[in-house]
Amino acid sequence: MEDSIAVNLSSRRLEVSRVELLLQVGTFCVAVGALIAGIFGMNLKSYLENNTWAFWATTGGIAVGAVAGFFIMYKYLKDRKIL
Repeated sequence: MEDSIAVNLSSRRLEVSRVELLLQVGTFCVAVGALIAGIFGMNLKSYLENNTWAFWATTGGIAVGAVAGFFIMYKYLKDRKIL
């Protein structure tokens, strides 16, 4: 009986570790997007502030890049059987 409880608890602990790893990967992808936004948000002169489409292109690129980065990392972790 004790062994079955220990196995059950170990299984739950592994599930929590998997969720924690997914959250860390998601946080990393969002942080990279925040880094890019911070770089563009500095008071530097460039041609991008003169174009109205540049804001939406940069925002869309960051969002698509963060989602793509998450799924690429998720696939990598699944292929390596870490998740």
